[in-house]
Amino acid sequence: MSKLTDIKNRIDQMDGGAFQNLCDAYLSYKGYKNVYSLGMHTGTDKTANGNPDTYFLIAENKYVFVMYTTQKTDFLKKAIGCPC
Repeated sequence: MSKLTDIKNRIDQMDGGAFQNLCDAYLSYKGYKNVYSLGMHTGTDKTANGNPDTYFLIAENKYVFVMYTTQKTDFLKKAIGCPC
């Protein structure tokens, strides 16, 4: 198994909290400052309901709102907040 395939498989097996922590760490690694994670219960790997999951401030005092999901189906429903 290639290293890339192994990484993809390990990410695919993560629960929501671990995945969000990984993504937040990646954003910080890429240089985004003050990444605030709203989608986690404090001190745990448990995700909280609602959006955004994470936000941070960029140049010109603009905010970036981030939504993470491990969902493999009905992604659009989650992305647009459709209760259908």
